[in-house]
Amino acid sequence: MSPEPTNSGNLPGTLSKDDAAMQKTLAALGEHLNGMAEAGRTVRQIKEEVATAYQAKSALTHGRGIDDWIAVHARVTQATQSFHEGTKMANMALDDGEQEADGLALSISNSINP
Repeated sequence: MSPEPTNSGNLPGTLSKDDAAMQKTLAALGEHLNGMAEAGRTVRQIKEEVATAYQAKSALTHGRGIDDWIAVHARVTQATQSFHEGTKMANMALDDGEQEADGLALSISNSINP
């Protein structure tokens, strides 16, 4: 007698997905993106306040450094947003694929055992 099949993602040729973990990951990424947006707004606001209150060569140099940080921050934020969207799309594709596979399996089962 052969053993019962298991739903282990560690076996070659098997696929498993933990929906709760996926939703937790997506929520955490969303929260992280919100924090990143807030950090960007805060830094831009500080830059504006410093530029208004202190006008000197050193302030311009500091402002350019902040501009560099903002540019890097924007690239990292965009990459994180792309990862978040890609993860959501992969999750939906897995769900859709499972629904389609289940429907096909039911159809085959019904045609074999009417």
